Amino acid sequence: NIETKNMGKIGVIISVVTDIEKSKIDDFLKKISMHIAAASPLSLNIEKLDKKVIEKEREIQLEQIKKDKKDQSIINKIIEGKMGKFYSEVVLLEQNFVVDDKIKIKDFILETSKKLNGKIEVVDFIRFKVGDEIE
Repeated sequence: NIETKNMGKIGVIISVVTDIEKSKIDDFLKKISMHIAAASPLSLNIEKLDKKVIEKEREIQLEQIKKDKKDQSIINKIIEGKMGKFYSEVVLLEQNFVVDDKIKIKDFILETSKKLNGKIEVVDFIRFKVGDEIE
């Protein structure tokens, strides 16, 4: 029987390229991992987001907008705005940071890099939950 009192049900693995000593970025890594666990991003950046997910979201937004019978140029602008909002919800680098929702994750990474006088690049991540299949 294993004691599970302090064990969570969500895990995060993060891949980072940096020239900063690990002990100096431990807090950064912890905060990014906590953000990923809480915010459940689908991908690191827009380019890595599954194209099928993007197409489906675009179709959903288009269906909602078509009901308003707007001009095509206005529809295109509305869709781009709605897709930007969608990306800010599901793409890690575009998400508002859960610790400070006034900044995006990409800005938090940049600020931390400057503050620690080094380079930090988040390369990839995996978020998994007990009971989920790992791809």
